[in-house]
Amino acid sequence: MRIYLQYSKKEVLKVKKLFAMVVFFMVGVMAAFGFIAVKDASADALLYPAVRTDGNFITFINVVNKSSATSLHWMYRYDDPSVAGNQCYHKDGFARTTPNDMFTVDISNTVDAGSPIPLGIDTTSGSYNLGKGWPGLLTIYAFTGNYPGTPTPENTLFGEATIINVSTSEIYKYKALNDFYGIGEGSLDDMGYGASPFTIPGQSVMPTAVWYPVSAVSTQWYIMVGHNQLAWAMPGDPNLCTTLSARVAFADSAGNSMYFYDINENLLSATSGVTVDCFAYLTLANFIAPASLPDAANGGWAHIQMTLPTPLGRCNKSIHVYKLESTTAVTGKVQSHWTSQMRVDW
Repeated sequence: MRIYLQYSKKEVLKVKKLFAMVVFFMVGVMAAFGFIAVKDASADALLYPAVRTDGNFITFINVVNKSSATSLHWMYRYDDPSVAGNQCYHKDGFARTTPNDMFTVDISNTVDAGSPIPLGIDTTSGSYNLGKGWPGLLTIYAFTGNYPGTPTPENTLFGEATIINVSTSEIYKYKALNDFYGIGEGSLDDMGYGASPFTIPGQSVMPTAVWYPVSAVSTQWYIMVGHNQLAWAMPGDPNLCTTLSARVAFADSAGNSMYFYDINENLLSATSGVTVDCFAYLTLANFIAPASLPDAANGGWAHIQMTLPTPLGRCNKSIHVYKLESTTAVTGKVQSHWTSQMRVDW
């Protein structure tokens, strides 16, 4: 049985106020592509690496169209939280846009029924929403004419996402940046750690995971697998180039897998890691064995290494890593932050 949450007008007003509070906050993140490959060097698209409408979460998506595009293709990969494992379901659709358009929508359909905000005021924009109940990712591709149509020039789309937990008031905000190296809507393998070929500086450098005393700060790492067929690749054997899966583990400063450093720079053993299918929210317990977790309790660091596929750069896939932190230690109320762990933010 799946339970769908209903929100009162008072709760929706609270969400609107929370969203207004964070409009001016932004933590940089990422970018890139979506559906079947268009194979056009000037195709423009955005990647929103994480969206959430499951549980008490809603997500506001903002888009700015700086081109002459008249249509947007929305593509989601998402999971059903009530089913074990990551299914990485596919959902896509189209919506209108206009030159120099800017709009914001709640893709959970909670605020203003999912229409462009404010309701009834923005009459030139449209969206294709995920609906309530799912965690996932989103790509948006701009074009003119019949799909795939005439693609727009690179870097003419801009976007932001705001993820809000309406129960805890946690707010995570990030910018969706264009992949300036892109070759088409469906090809998202040329960014992130492990990408091949190494045409963008920094993608061969392992992301760094840092955590603070666990009694004060709650930390998760969100990892998304990039692929040159992001729209259609499915989870499976992480060592195969065709799957939307990768295996990740902690590693030391020299790149030796299955190690981490505690607060006093002691090198300690970690586990062999975890397989990420499509995307995952991970904690220290996914990387460090139970008996060793107390050694990490006061803080520490490690690299996050993609151990499969190997050797690095063999496949058209990569990983994108972000840190989600929340704490009540400063004000007594929940404060949260989203931070890229990549060496290069696109």
